[in-house]
Amino acid sequence: MRESFRVGERDVLAVLRETRIDMIADLLKRLSAGKITARNLDGIRRSKFKGMKGALGALGAALTSVGEAGMGHVTDELDRQEMD
Repeated sequence: MRESFRVGERDVLAVLRETRIDMIADLLKRLSAGKITARNLDGIRRSKFKGMKGALGALGAALTSVGEAGMGHVTDELDRQEMD
């Protein structure tokens, strides 16, 4: 069971790491295109990056996978408790 949690944590962290890399790349692309100025800095801070929808989908899939594995472990443990 602990291994499943470690794998789940690793999967979620991998998605978050990729999202961070994508966010930085998006900011650097905006910066090199001259779209970031002192006047619009506050708006840039609040804006979504271009890959936000895909990143949220990947994170949701990873979290769902971890949750399903956890539910399976709980079910197995309950079944084992009933047998004892």
